[in-house]
Amino acid sequence: MTSKSPPRHFKFMSKKHMGDFLRGRVRIANLSFYRKMEGPEWIADKEEGFMSAEMRDVNFSTLSPIQRSVVASRINKTRAMKIEGPALETARIDVRLTIVPRPAYVLCFSIEPFESAMRAMCVDAPDGYRYDACVEILDIAAFCQAILDSGTVGGVPFGPEISSSMLDSVKYQSRHIDVWQEAPPDDPTFAKPAKFATQQESRFAMSPYSDADINDETIFVDFNVPEGILREIPLSI
Repeated sequence: MTSKSPPRHFKFMSKKHMGDFLRGRVRIANLSFYRKMEGPEWIADKEEGFMSAEMRDVNFSTLSPIQRSVVASRINKTRAMKIEGPALETARIDVRLTIVPRPAYVLCFSIEPFESAMRAMCVDAPDGYRYDACVEILDIAAFCQAILDSGTVGGVPFGPEISSSMLDSVKYQSRHIDVWQEAPPDDPTFAKPAKFATQQESRFAMSPYSDADINDETIFVDFNVPEGILREIPLSI
């Protein structure tokens, strides 16, 4: 069996921040930071992380066993309600649910192809949001693990505060799901509308043990960067 290699990962930024990044200092933000940002929807996203799932007037008693299983699985996946036991045969559903993301800090990257990502982040981005520097992360798994293993925030170890973490590419899809037609995403943290697709985004999401541990909307994490995994890419814009 062969395993698929992760795509190439790039971090676009302003030149003035590149030195800190190469030395192992990153700023990460929670999802509410992006919802509260002012300005054009590019980094700002007023609905960041939220989705809705609709199930209109579905009577489980009229469904086949397979249909019941599929629809119940999709509803349960929203984590907003759960259908099980006798309800699998008798439930009648007519609801619109809000799918709320798990509290998390996220660190964002762009993935290959490089040329289209560079154009989106450095040329086509709105005024005031265009970057002029880029670093390639040659081993994204090692980079993310180093943040958890050696990262500190104000001198306090960061990793012990994190209960779970996940690196994944963003899926570009509607923020409204008809559960009868399709399954909701595994985690709305990794779902964005198609209008953001040119960013080719990947995210490293880190969820704390307690919601109280995520009060700060942005934090700076200092960590030991593994040798040889960062490479500056000169840009000709």
